[in-house]
Amino acid sequence: MIADFLTNRKILLGDDDPDARILMTDSLLQLEPTLEIQQSVNGEEVIQHLETTEPDLLILDLRMPVLDGFETLEIMLKRGLGEYVPILVLTAYGHQDIVAEAVELGADAFQEKPITTLELQSKVRALLRIRYRYEILRGH
Repeated sequence: MIADFLTNRKILLGDDDPDARILMTDSLLQLEPTLEIQQSVNGEEVIQHLETTEPDLLILDLRMPVLDGFETLEIMLKRGLGEYVPILVLTAYGHQDIVAEAVELGADAFQEKPITTLELQSKVRALLRIRYRYEILRGH
């Protein structure tokens, strides 16, 4: 049933800012209390996580230490990690060239920071709905 597309979903949140992670986690759990939010503080941790499990959604900050979001997306693309995982990229710099590069590397949606609760919840709802429909097509 389409109404269940949010229930028990796993979201990987990659952002080095602890305050942003707390705010986003709170906003996501307001949207759906059954969401499982996993956190990574840099791109290397995101890659390590994706090598062992596939979340239903990746929220990725483009400016992080160790591996930034662009480098993370590039590695994901080269290694075939998260091929079917919708990706929402976040950045404080919303220039068109940054958006274009992120989309070229596999991002599905883009949002400038700071992000409001409504913006985050709306984008997450839309991307998880897409993920759900894809799973139906795949027969899962």
